[in-house]
Amino acid sequence: PTDAAPLSMFEPVSVLKPLCGVDASLDENLQAFARQTHQNLNIVFGIADPDDEALLVAQRFCREHGHLRTRISVGETPSLHNPKVALLAHMSVHCGGQWLVVSDSNVRVTEDYVRDALSHADPDVGLVTHLVSGCGGSSVSAHLENLQLNCFVAPGVCGVRFIAGQTCVIGKSMFLRRDVLE
Repeated sequence: PTDAAPLSMFEPVSVLKPLCGVDASLDENLQAFARQTHQNLNIVFGIADPDDEALLVAQRFCREHGHLRTRISVGETPSLHNPKVALLAHMSVHCGGQWLVVSDSNVRVTEDYVRDALSHADPDVGLVTHLVSGCGGSSVSAHLENLQLNCFVAPGVCGVRFIAGQTCVIGKSMFLRRDVLE
C-alpha cells in the first residue's frame, strides 16, 4: 500500500455493458448508469448480433442521454472462442481511461457504484469486484437465477474468502485496471 491520493471524480472510466436480448429490467438497469455520481464515464454498449432487440434499447438510451459519452459496438473479436470475452474484447477498442468496468445487462447498480468501487483503487489494486445478489423478476427462470446467486454463488464467494483467504471474482461486476488486464 502507498499513500497515493484516491482517484478523482473526474478520472475517466469506461463502462462495458454487454447486451444480449432484452431482459425485463434492461431499461432500468441502463438508467442507473445515467445517474452515476462519478463525473467522467464512457459507456460502451456491446451487441454481438445487429438484429438483437437490445440494439434498439441501447440506441434509445444514447438518444435520451446525449449529455453522456456513449457508444454502441456491434460485433465480436472472431479469434476468441468465449462469446462474452469476444464481445468484451471488441468493445474495449472504444475505451479510454485507466479503469474498465464490466457490468452485465441484468445488473442494477446504485448511483454511487463507480465512485464506491474506485475508492478501493489504490496503486496496488488491479481488480475490484462486487458481491452480487438476485432479486425481482416474475418468471420461473428469474427466480431460479435469484436462487442460484443467493444460495450458491454469494455464499461460495464469501466461503472461499473466509476459508481459503482467496478472492473469487464474479464476472457480472468487475473494475479492471487496464495495465493489469493487458
